[in-house]
Amino acid sequence: MRIISAKGAGSDWADYSSASDKVKADLKAPGSNTGDAAGDVYVSIEHLRGTGFKDVLLGDDFANRIEGLAKNDNISGRDGNDTLAGGAGKDTLKGGAGADRFVLASVNAADADKISDFASGDRIELDSALYGLPVGALPGNRFVTGTAAGDGNDRIIYNDANGKLYFDADGTGAQAQVLIATISNLATLSAGDFVVI
Repeated sequence: MRIISAKGAGSDWADYSSASDKVKADLKAPGSNTGDAAGDVYVSIEHLRGTGFKDVLLGDDFANRIEGLAKNDNISGRDGNDTLAGGAGKDTLKGGAGADRFVLASVNAADADKISDFASGDRIELDSALYGLPVGALPGNRFVTGTAAGDGNDRIIYNDANGKLYFDADGTGAQAQVLIATISNLATLSAGDFVVI
């Protein structure tokens, strides 16, 4: 058994990035942990980092940041205002209760995540350099609901009929739009649901 405890002030992590195989790691119910996380006990740990394999990562009732790294992870934040970052691979992200952030850090369709429970108060986080967008709230003219960009300003395209979320690098269709996520609960989205950092 390992006791993973906070190391003073600040945010503390349970980090399995060096593990040689997948893990299940649960900040709320660590008795269900498997792999390298089996037997671990968490004391005042807020954040969780997975492996380079297909992990199951679960938060607790507080504000967690959970990072999946590579492969197709299943990540659940539970309660609290969580930040979920799947990393590479097609991850399944479930925020749970609270105002959650879903980090989309790839413009590669092979990394398009599934967001299963987007709700009012949640945000989708985009990287300014990666998406070529200004830092801050996503400008309204950069977002469109439909199947394709309508003009040269459009970058983020949401098909509310099937939940597919796309990035269009030029807004004209000259470069093919790329799937970046699927909102599987078909939530209504607007530019205000995105933040660029």
